[in-house]
Amino acid sequence: MTIRKVVLMCVMVVAVAIPFTALGSPADDYPSKSLEFVSQTAGASMDNLGRLIISIIQQEKLLSQPIAVNNKGGGGGAVQMAYILSKKGSPYHFFGTSTNLLLGTPMIEKLPYSSRDFVPIVNLSLDGSLLYVRADSPFRTVKDLIAEAKKKPKTLRMATSTVTSGESMTGKALQRSQGVEWNIAYFNGDPEVATNVLGGHVEFAIGNPNFVFDHIRAGKIRALMAVAPKRYTQGPLKDVPTIGELGLGEPLVARRAFLGPPEMPDYAVNKLVAVFKKVSEHPTWLKFLDDNMQQSAWMDAQALGAWISSEAPKHRQRLVDVGLIK
Repeated sequence: MTIRKVVLMCVMVVAVAIPFTALGSPADDYPSKSLEFVSQTAGASMDNLGRLIISIIQQEKLLSQPIAVNNKGGGGGAVQMAYILSKKGSPYHFFGTSTNLLLGTPMIEKLPYSSRDFVPIVNLSLDGSLLYVRADSPFRTVKDLIAEAKKKPKTLRMATSTVTSGESMTGKALQRSQGVEWNIAYFNGDPEVATNVLGGHVEFAIGNPNFVFDHIRAGKIRALMAVAPKRYTQGPLKDVPTIGELGLGEPLVARRAFLGPPEMPDYAVNKLVAVFKKVSEHPTWLKFLDDNMQQSAWMDAQALGAWISSEAPKHRQRLVDVGLIK
């Protein structure tokens, strides 16, 4: 073979190789186009939270590409999750959800997928709750309330929101663990729950602290227990013990998680974890947590995945206990 032919062959090899080496890995220029945040119903709590996060990301230029919001409400998150499932392998789609919906909706609706079919990215915060009474209630502590329930089974009335909520399940769990029975009345949202406590229509409630904090500060409602991993730090709530401190079980809370479609590439997950970590430390985010009485609950992809795996069977049992699944 002549030298000329050898040189020509080398040039051809290099020419063929250049497109592959020049292109490099998809991770090198990620993201190269806009991302899509698949949200729930516009104006819902998780939608508002997601839009705030996107505004921080854009304000601080944490990503080189914009994030578009695509609202997919309905079916307790089922529509949103079905859409994400259709984007298998995409590095450009992710969604935000309450872990109660993530775990519970596929079980309740008997859907052909589960929480573990999605790729975990991060968890940023959690919503706890308060067990509270009207300010003139004879119950000064949860112990007082439980003692009364033992004396008079099925006479006390508890208010809360939907049957699948952490608040409802907390009420059920307390009855089982303490060997007591009371009636549970369900209302359309936390403002209506608080109204029924203030009106004396129920003896106590378990609800979101954000909707009763002003009543507590005004001296109209008294909180007896925080259903959260740690005490709330706002004003009069600093002295309210947690469910764990009272030895009454683990707090059932709604975590605020972000996940991707099945087989979302690791490079995309890792990039988004790094971005969300910066968001979790941003002053605007910290103010949002305080204003909305959420608690910081950072979990990266690995920690969130482990939590989902361990929590899924527990949540199934809770749904069995309240009669929603068999």
